[in-house]
Amino acid sequence: MNRKEIREHVKELKKPDKNRDAFLGYYTERDLSMLLKYLPKRCSVLDAGGGYGRLAILLAKKGYKITVLDPVRELLELAEIKAKREKANITTVIGDVTKLPFKSGSFDAVIAMRDVLNYSKNYKRGAKEAIRVCRKGGVIVASGGSKYGRLSAGRPINDVNALFRSLHGKAYPTGEGFNIRRFSVAELKSLFAGQKILEVTGDSIVMPMLRGNAYNALKKARKQILEIDKELAKEENLNFFDHIILVARKV
Repeated sequence: MNRKEIREHVKELKKPDKNRDAFLGYYTERDLSMLLKYLPKRCSVLDAGGGYGRLAILLAKKGYKITVLDPVRELLELAEIKAKREKANITTVIGDVTKLPFKSGSFDAVIAMRDVLNYSKNYKRGAKEAIRVCRKGGVIVASGGSKYGRLSAGRPINDVNALFRSLHGKAYPTGEGFNIRRFSVAELKSLFAGQKILEVTGDSIVMPMLRGNAYNALKKARKQILEIDKELAKEENLNFFDHIILVARKV
């Protein structure tokens, strides 16, 4: 992102928005339940591309030793402010997932949630770096946007940037170096070939349709939405989820 985009993004995050908070809160609950299912208790975790600490602070409060890495200083500053307010102990590091500033095997677990790999300048290298800094036997959890999800409008997407350019004659406005690639289940699995795949699932197939009314929808039908998502989160359906989540153990 360029500096103007970063400022606007941070500005929006600071504004109260009940629909945004409900929308992201639901995804956070889904992500957190997956992480707690597989992360060893109180282990060291690298939250690569962790931004403003959406997951890191919740994990830190449960006793995990969390390092949050992100290329955007302003987002890390938000994470630090929130962590201090919530009395959560986190470490923040400015860096890029394609060149992690850590020794091999530095962490018991590495997570790269939501669009970290999608937005990487080199998603294949980002996946390799996540594997490298995870210790042998450790857990890697990564999620990526699906090429068949709601943005596809009925056609598969490899590169959102290319689609946007074909429709509007210019690049998608997210700054220099962003590929915005989206994956199929097979493609996401291929990034972690050689590791033991423990589970592949999806975050939500319902919420993208309710985004503008997330607060009211969840208030009225949270249990039903969750039941639908869990029932449909089988591998044969996952390409149609907005995001696909993969859990692997480093071999």
